[in-house]
Amino acid sequence: LAVYDTNPQLQAYSVGIPRIQCVLDEWGYIHILTGDGELHRLIEKDLHSRLNILFKKNQYQLAL
Repeated sequence: LAVYDTNPQLQAYSVGIPRIQCVLDEWGYIHILTGDGELHRLIEKDLHSRLNILFKKNQYQLAL
């Protein structure tokens, strides 16, 4: 599963989730239902947290 931010055109999140059955956009969150019945909810991090992650990865250009 890959989530893209279309404004700066970058891959915002990527994770391996086996056997995705359904992707739902409900209540302001993205929900992923897998083949084994697990439900995952993706929650967007606040700006401060996102910047800290980019700085830790030495991706200063993206942070700017």
